[in-house]
Amino acid sequence: MKKILFVYLPTISLWYRESFPPKGAKYFLKEKEEISQIKNLINFDYQDLRLKKLEFKDYTHIFVYCDFLSDFSTIISTIELIKEKGDKRKIFFFGPLITYYFYYQPSLFENLQEKDVSLIVGFLPNIIKEVLEKEKNIYIALSLPNYLPVPAKISLIIGCHCLPIFKPFCKNFLYFRDNIKIRPIKEIISELVNQPEKTITIDDEDITSNLDYYTDFFSFARRFRKHWLVKASYKIFESPQFVRLLAKAGVKIIYLNETWLTLEDMLTKEVNKLIKEKRKEVKTIQKEKILVGAKLSFVLENKEINFKELCNIFKKIDFDFLEAKFFIKENQDFRLENITYQPFLKETSPAVLKREFYSLKNIIYRLSKRPRRVGFYNTFFYALPLNLAYRQNFLEGIPYPP
Repeated sequence: MKKILFVYLPTISLWYRESFPPKGAKYFLKEKEEISQIKNLINFDYQDLRLKKLEFKDYTHIFVYCDFLSDFSTIISTIELIKEKGDKRKIFFFGPLITYYFYYQPSLFENLQEKDVSLIVGFLPNIIKEVLEKEKNIYIALSLPNYLPVPAKISLIIGCHCLPIFKPFCKNFLYFRDNIKIRPIKEIISELVNQPEKTITIDDEDITSNLDYYTDFFSFARRFRKHWLVKASYKIFESPQFVRLLAKAGVKIIYLNETWLTLEDMLTKEVNKLIKEKRKEVKTIQKEKILVGAKLSFVLENKEINFKELCNIFKKIDFDFLEAKFFIKENQDFRLENITYQPFLKETSPAVLKREFYSLKNIIYRLSKRPRRVGFYNTFFYALPLNLAYRQNFLEGIPYPP
């Protein structure tokens, strides 16, 4: 009889330690979406190594989920740890990081193959039945967008809408390549009826990618009186009517993606003009009682940048949340760099952005102005807890959320 365990694997520095609280804000210590989706298909036990030590018991199949918060050395250490407890268990590694290795770092993928474990490339729910029925070293799932319900989250259009340079680090692109799936609105509404949670995250990468479709959805969904967290590109500023609809439908936070503000913009454009333009855009959203987050991606090359000065630009633009990813570009090498907190930081260190943005001084400064712009409810139930959660994650050395 198969007894299955799913494990979430962060980097070793984030593993749970006896007599210490878990690292990271409780708000972000949630079960990973891809693991939650598998619950629709099979029964299994789940262990999050951020929350408890790995317990082996009598499991016959161990599935280890690796996202970009893990790394190669942690994977190797985990393989050795599991094999120390017995060789009869079947070990499977899956997740965005494994798929990334397959497409972009084949040497690391081949090194994992030599460890006598099974590797799953692509979206696990697309191939889970084959994995459990056939023994193979490599499983490659079809690149067809798929969706299974998860608590407090919903997807409407599944697929990648990232800028080309960032696609290798996008989960949707790694799993589904350029394929897009548009779900019928009736199907989504029937799922929404069974969502007991008040606050729901829409996992789509850009709610302006198909404006007519999302307009139809939010026009209907407003009657459910849910609170929504969504992501959008710069195109959202081309349709003020759509922003007003989002406000009426109950959207509480709009995260603007990397198309809205780039490092090149901040380094090449006239600063005062840039601040005036972006601040005006932020205010058009906040005046509808919606908070604004910025999901920014910075490509760092061989030049020094004063990140404290960039943070002063952010302060004047006056958005509410910052999620910053940093990429290193050296010759042909392009990689995601996990930037974490250090006690003493130079102004040229990328971590200064998050240190300054989530300092208590700047958090208090932002929150003092928010009740007038977005109301007391949104300030105290969304802006305050999220700012403190981002601050806690940064101070505890967690690069994600960015």
